[in-house]
Amino acid sequence: MESVNDSEILKSLNSVKKEFIVNLKFHGIEELVTSLKMIHDFALYHTDLYFDTKVKLLFL
Repeated sequence: MESVNDSEILKSLNSVKKEFIVNLKFHGIEELVTSLKMIHDFALYHTDLYFDTKVKLLFL
């Protein structure tokens, strides 16, 4: 994403998608990855849905 502002790809995106890319660059992709992992773990381990140990181990 070095020169995403000048890329042909960015020119083809609508305004919402451009804003998303700008926010990713501003806030950082690593922070997004960490947040998504936390959401995944919360959904998997703190839900009312039943997951047995065998299924949980598939996600680790």
